[in-house]
Amino acid sequence: MCQSPKAPVPAASYHCRRHPCCSICTHLSAGCGPRCLLDIDSKLVESLLGLPRLEQLYLVVNRGSLPPQLGALSRMRDLWIRYWCLNGGLPPNWGLWRDILEIDIQPHQESRTVTVNAACGVTGGLPSEWGLNMITIKKLVLPNNKLSGRLPPEVSSLVKLQDLDLMGNRFTGAQSSPCYCHCLRTPTCDACRCLSYCRPL
Repeated sequence: MCQSPKAPVPAASYHCRRHPCCSICTHLSAGCGPRCLLDIDSKLVESLLGLPRLEQLYLVVNRGSLPPQLGALSRMRDLWIRYWCLNGGLPPNWGLWRDILEIDIQPHQESRTVTVNAACGVTGGLPSEWGLNMITIKKLVLPNNKLSGRLPPEVSSLVKLQDLDLMGNRFTGAQSSPCYCHCLRTPTCDACRCLSYCRPL
């Protein structure tokens, strides 16, 4: 039986899907700008942590940063986030999600057509903890963020990975040159092979 959130859930901001407390998603309406969207703040994080059985999380957010506290949601399987302005990096302790199947984090499509603060964007590298622990993940989609650095070799341990999309970031390839990386969905996607597709800009 799912537990109710500790803090009130603002119905105008997001609604539930499938089960009133097992899957949360934001209200998605055509042309919805950042003024009607959630911020990732302490109240939202507290509400989510009050759902220990949460498996699927779909958010469209205005601003904030990716909260490491969500690593405590041990049943997380699918995480989907579209944002207007996020800051900070990918939390290493999300690697605690041992049953995760999909992570998809990228700018909202509408945010690319308007002037957005240049300081916005998910930065830093891909945590090695994700490669070590997320052994069940099938889809890792992080395009058009501001990720950089070398891709950790631990990514090659993600043997169930079917879709790796890192387009639009600045990772460092084998020749220490910036590159874009993208692996299209294939029946048996080899992460090592995907990383070899990095091309100098």
